[in-house]
Amino acid sequence: MKKTVLLADTLSFGGSERTVQILANNQNFGNNRLIVVSLAAVWKYPMNSDVEKHHIYKKNFHALVKLILIPITLIKLIRKLKKIQPEVVISFHQQSHILNVIASKFVKHKTVISERAYIELYYGKKNTFLKPIIRNLYNKANMVLVNDIEIKESLRSFYNIKTKINVINNLLDVSNFKKEKVTKSNKKFRFITIGRLSAEKNTKDLIIAFNKANIKNSQLEIIGNGPLLETLKSLSKELGIENKVLFHGHQKDIMQFLAKANAFVFTSLNEGFPNVVLEAMFCGLPIISYQFKAGITTILENGKYGILVPLNDVNLFADKMKSLANNKGELEKYSELSNKRIHHFTNKSEYIKKYNSIINIVSN
Repeated sequence: MKKTVLLADTLSFGGSERTVQILANNQNFGNNRLIVVSLAAVWKYPMNSDVEKHHIYKKNFHALVKLILIPITLIKLIRKLKKIQPEVVISFHQQSHILNVIASKFVKHKTVISERAYIELYYGKKNTFLKPIIRNLYNKANMVLVNDIEIKESLRSFYNIKTKINVINNLLDVSNFKKEKVTKSNKKFRFITIGRLSAEKNTKDLIIAFNKANIKNSQLEIIGNGPLLETLKSLSKELGIENKVLFHGHQKDIMQFLAKANAFVFTSLNEGFPNVVLEAMFCGLPIISYQFKAGITTILENGKYGILVPLNDVNLFADKMKSLANNKGELEKYSELSNKRIHHFTNKSEYIKKYNSIINIVSN
């Protein structure tokens, strides 16, 4: 039986981590056996008892410490991989990508880099020195996997990646969720958003748009924590809408909040392939979102299945919020479209089949 290692920096909460969990827990890979190796022993998502798991360190280190420890980490990883003897190693985070490619020179495994962010924008000014490193690293891999076509296009045009690139969109594993049966309130129209309260998520624009929309009997619910929490609370207070903007912090069970909401709103500046939008669609919520890079254009099929607003157009975003809240027919239309579209991202057997095909192609 062939062995494939899923290599991650950590298995805390996140899209990459969720992908590792889904793959590891569904070992329908024929002659391929999946093994998880995490640089840090952080396991936030539950894994089946029969999943073989390994770690390099007991805890997750600060970025600077990780950088200093790279030579030692590489040696430890090479020793680990030589014991496992994998045919393929798929890496899911930046440090793991570096270690994966270098370790392959000593272990002789095939390398797959799974890039799940639109790094051209994510790294911004850092691309000045990171661009040649990324180009050199990714071109040494046997294959690059991305979760959206826009990421592939960026890697080709901006980073000049010549390695074969395959696209596999994210899967929403519906076995992890249960649709809550909740009667929505007729007294208040509830907008909801979910995400880390940081600059790239741009929740500031959403609060400003909500204020501009000035919808009677409405509220904005924000799920998530982050460095801008107090700044965003102050903004709500300055606008005089602190009683209409509710900050719920991080929530393990987001379904109970999505079930009570009327629409999902998203003003992020860049993403990879936002799972929170899929989760909202699973609950039948209409979507209003900025048209950022990447993922959202694919999910909503360029506006066919939801409302896309040009990036940073706060006034238009406010207009769309107001129109949706005041038009029952429009609300029902986009709710039905969300229910229809989500089936495209919930086919687990097809998702596993695609990954199995990639592993077979690379290992042969």
